[in-house]
Amino acid sequence: MTQVRTPVTGFELTWTDGGPPEDDAVWLPAVVPGGVHESLLEAGRIEHPYSDDNEHGLGWVHDATWWYRTRFSCDAGVLRFDGLDTAAE
Repeated sequence: MTQVRTPVTGFELTWTDGGPPEDDAVWLPAVVPGGVHESLLEAGRIEHPYSDDNEHGLGWVHDATWWYRTRFSCDAGVLRFDGLDTAAE
């Protein structure tokens, strides 16, 4: 059985060279669930990485540190994250 994931709204992402984002960072709408490439493609910032040789110009995506943000309120005592990839704080 395939699980269908409903898109989540209100998330944004930005990139840095390693440290936290500056106050004037450019934040783009994030595709959630999804990855950086999907968000950049949706925002018109990159060409589709699987078309032609576009992937060769996308090394900067892998070299950047990516930051996501959103706001929410929660009355529950437990906050659960499903599907976080790699490291998260």
